[in-house]
Amino acid sequence: MILLIIFIAVFNIPGGKKSGVSSGENTLTTTVIAKTGTTDPTDEETTKKSNSHTTQQAEITTKKSATATTGKVTSPSDWNMILINKNNWLPSNFSVDLAYVDSNYQVDKRIVDKAKKMISDAKAEGVSLVVCSAYRSVKKQTELFNNKVETFLNQGYKQTDAEVKAATITARPRTSEHHTGLAMDIVTKNYMNLDDGYADTAAAKWLYRNAYKYGFILRYPKDKQSVTNVIFEPWHYRYVGEAAANEIKTRGICLEEYLNKLD
Repeated sequence: MILLIIFIAVFNIPGGKKSGVSSGENTLTTTVIAKTGTTDPTDEETTKKSNSHTTQQAEITTKKSATATTGKVTSPSDWNMILINKNNWLPSNFSVDLAYVDSNYQVDKRIVDKAKKMISDAKAEGVSLVVCSAYRSVKKQTELFNNKVETFLNQGYKQTDAEVKAATITARPRTSEHHTGLAMDIVTKNYMNLDDGYADTAAAKWLYRNAYKYGFILRYPKDKQSVTNVIFEPWHYRYVGEAAANEIKTRGICLEEYLNKLD
């Protein structure tokens, strides 16, 4: 009789419910979204009687949840994931609804609240953030690019070389993120030069530490120039959304590398 009872107990122990896991690994190996399954009280009581099996199951669930990133897996087709660079030009039919982030500059209206909150929170911590450029039309970008080309022509560069050199500093028309309304150049009232020296300011350091919390990334990092083909710009921040920004910040990658994971 005792043996029969043991036999029944062993073969009727439920394995417990597995955690329900929604994974983005098929499109993004570095972003996994995990949701732990809910176990009802009856299952929990029964599970306590099968320590060996449930302990292993719990360890598996814990490992999956430990690497989880809260938020939605981003798709390359999402509006905040648009990639604009020398190889990916602004679509000719692109349009964006704008809103003022301050009295002078406009951004995509979908990010204006995040941008304002970031600036406000920095101010509360004694850090001045000043937007010196945001949305730009193709016409304005053409003007800026031609001016930069002219600068190098005056230094003795040939036309083609001047354009190539200029493009590492000022994007060619239709290759600038500023066309999207998702990018801002941010300086501080005590330092408004767009140069490497800005990286040493309290504003640049605050942005580097905190911008991802609001969905913004340092778009052109110093160690990613070979990937972005743009010089280090410690003032240029781009909105990608909080989940993507957190991933990019944590892994120390740039937008191009992040999007490659999504393809």
